[in-house]
Amino acid sequence: MGGESSSAGGGGGVCNSGPGKTVELFDYYEARTVTGLKQDLGPDHLSIEEKVQLIISRIGRFNPHRQKRYANWATTFFEEAAIISGIVLEPIDDSDRIFLPKGCDYQQVAAQQRAPLPGQKRYFINGDLWNLMNDNNKVGIVVHELIHREAAFEMRHSSSRLSRYFHSVIASKEVELYTPKMWREFVFVADFVRDPLVVYGVRFNNSEGEFHPNGWIAWGMLSDPQALPLYNGERSGTFDYYASFYENGTTRKGRLRETSVFQTVDGRSLRICGVSYPILEFNKEGLLEKWPKESEC
Repeated sequence: MGGESSSAGGGGGVCNSGPGKTVELFDYYEARTVTGLKQDLGPDHLSIEEKVQLIISRIGRFNPHRQKRYANWATTFFEEAAIISGIVLEPIDDSDRIFLPKGCDYQQVAAQQRAPLPGQKRYFINGDLWNLMNDNNKVGIVVHELIHREAAFEMRHSSSRLSRYFHSVIASKEVELYTPKMWREFVFVADFVRDPLVVYGVRFNNSEGEFHPNGWIAWGMLSDPQALPLYNGERSGTFDYYASFYENGTTRKGRLRETSVFQTVDGRSLRICGVSYPILEFNKEGLLEKWPKESEC
């Protein structure tokens, strides 16, 4: 989506005036009124930093690469941020918002640079608006900036609309109920398909595959050569191209890439050569059941 941008940022609805003024992150207002998602950022006793990491951790079930990326960025967020009072941030017209509550104005709460020069900060936050936010909205500002840093600068999203949608889902407990099928559909809708889908500890391309009726992987294309879960749940062998799985998560079939030893259904330890890329089949316990006889070595 979109093209080059040197800045991006998050905004909020600023409502009322005088001592009754309030500021709500637009991501959370939109989630509540448009998508009906309820945010759950953890118990009140958690710090802003802890709540940020809690939200990020929800990504890790099926997308540990993105979780690690955001977690690393989060640890240095406040070191890279300038919270300045008495300023007005220049509006960044990337929200694609549809409406605001009556009596409220949209204002830029935070902005970030793609590539700060030496000595410059990456993030800039309007201190007056920041101080009017409760902790959950402050958490939301941090998470929005992390998500949109990737979306705007690394995936070329031209608006923050999909970043806000991605944020609204991972900030709710609903995402904890997602199956791999639901997660893949979600990242496709949000255009966050950059990373592999990780299920059973196996890395899959997001582009191809099918799912069991329970929403877990039936087969998929492997993103790179890797071991697969077999006997006693241990990861064995080095497989490539594609693999299929039983509903219990053990490997059903895969193409072997490198010579390995497997436990067979008749109790043997059998060495299989990977030179000819044999297709191996396993039972639900992860024991080797079928293999080309010429692949034995």
